[in-house]
Amino acid sequence: MAWVSNNRFYFGRNMDIERSFGEGVVIVPRRYTLTFKKEPAQQVKYAMIGIGSVAKEYPLYAEAVNERGLGVAATYFPGLAQYAAEEKDGHFNVASHELIPWILARYATVDEAYDDLTRLNLMGLPFMDGLPVTEQHWLVSDRHRSVVIEFTEGGLHLTNLRTYLGVTAGQPQATSWDNLPLTALGQG
Repeated sequence: MAWVSNNRFYFGRNMDIERSFGEGVVIVPRRYTLTFKKEPAQQVKYAMIGIGSVAKEYPLYAEAVNERGLGVAATYFPGLAQYAAEEKDGHFNVASHELIPWILARYATVDEAYDDLTRLNLMGLPFMDGLPVTEQHWLVSDRHRSVVIEFTEGGLHLTNLRTYLGVTAGQPQATSWDNLPLTALGQG
């Protein structure tokens, strides 16, 4: 078996939900004006494409990438996500459903976005009356770096990747816990 490197970055995930939300390919071009519930409107600096739906001319992404190769994916975080109820001075007050287009419209890399992400105040504001606020956390990646954004009872977390330090591309070794033999169900 040979390892082939093509020097490209791929970003994607499976969407493991039990029902459709009218999802499809959603494209937002450069210079499109995005509006936000608390932040000023902004023109899109980097075009983006992803899977989501459009409501009231607003992109509601499950995941997307921008033309510079920065990608963001939202995944469920039920029972753990806790968003801010109030605005915070000196922070970016962004509703959870606005986060993906807010990031992708303005940043080319994780490094470029990181300082602003540390000043993020993610708010639990519904997209429109009658719709629930989805409990989520987000993976933000480019070809060089990834961060996870989580808002919990303890506040903002930008690094929860320590959970996966043991995940490798190699074959996991069999082990035992309290004399119970354990073998892997798949590859590393």
